[in-house]
Amino acid sequence: MDVTDYKGETVFHYAVQGDNSQVLQLLGRNAVAGLNQVNNQGLTPLHLACQLGKQEMVRVLLLCNARCNIMGPNGYPIHSAMKFSQKGCAEMIISMDSSQIHSKDPRYGASPLHWAKNAE
Repeated sequence: MDVTDYKGETVFHYAVQGDNSQVLQLLGRNAVAGLNQVNNQGLTPLHLACQLGKQEMVRVLLLCNARCNIMGPNGYPIHSAMKFSQKGCAEMIISMDSSQIHSKDPRYGASPLHWAKNAE
């Protein structure tokens, strides 16, 4: 399941885009590297779910042990959620890992609150 396509996407990226949490749960049972694989845009499946506002997918990914500490083009997944005004996704991350509220984007030094202020 860690095979990628020409866009660098794994089955987990496609499951997030397909918006079927049951498929994602099945895939995540024996999670492998593909769960945290970045695609050619630098997005993990968790970043993608946050960017697209797919709160249930965020929940399932976190239950499958998706990592919140992988940098993407907009920082960590919580920063992506805030940048794209996906409050529910940010709340889901914080409810499962409260330390994320204090996570600083290493590139810009910004907290989730900073990203919320500059949301799209």
